[in-house]
Amino acid sequence: MKTNSIDSWKEKLVKFLSNTMFLTVGFAIIGFVVMISGRVINVLLFSNTLSDKLFNATFILGLIIELFSGVFIVKRREIPRPGLPSIKGILAVIQGFLFILLCTIGIVGMVYYTYFQ
Repeated sequence: MKTNSIDSWKEKLVKFLSNTMFLTVGFAIIGFVVMISGRVINVLLFSNTLSDKLFNATFILGLIIELFSGVFIVKRREIPRPGLPSIKGILAVIQGFLFILLCTIGIVGMVYYTYFQ
């Protein structure tokens, strides 16, 4: 009896994690939380005594996570918007490519600023 409940729980989790809403909006929110948490950890726990490398590393990690959001937008050709109709088709692909471009520019800029300047 327990295995059936565990199997149904796993199926629900896999269904949620493969949902278009999670893969697009969820990854963007998770990336934003990672970026903000780096600054909060640097200021609150270390009293800003560390260099900004911790913040920059978490910022780069957050941008990489958000980059996956753009990849899934292009792959699924849909941008779900909570409470509003989804953006589908070529307009979603264009917005996804722009999002990927902006994230890539941000990643390259932060890597250059952190490690080469």
